[in-house]
Amino acid sequence: EEEEEEEEWRPNGAGQKYATPGEPEAAFDGRMKALYDWIDSRVERTVALVCHWGVADWLLGVDMDNCEVRAAPFGRLRRGGYATPDEEADEIFSEGERLVTQDMEG
Repeated sequence: EEEEEEEEWRPNGAGQKYATPGEPEAAFDGRMKALYDWIDSRVERTVALVCHWGVADWLLGVDMDNCEVRAAPFGRLRRGGYATPDEEADEIFSEGERLVTQDMEG
């Protein structure tokens, strides 16, 4: 079986550098759909999901700050995900990198 070649899908138009190669978008979409299905299968009325920005963006279509807490009814989630336009994602990632750099420089 031939492995899918990884291609960079994260914003990279402004010279962003990443420590590891990006996961193929189809693989990420598959993981997110599996997560949605898992949440949907739960019998609990409340589920806490601790995740990275990309997961919240994919499931809810919202931009969240680090350590931000939000409540969202299950009906707000989309199994097919929300698409963030590349230009908007570039801006979000660039701003985050700028803030991290400022914090590191003290």
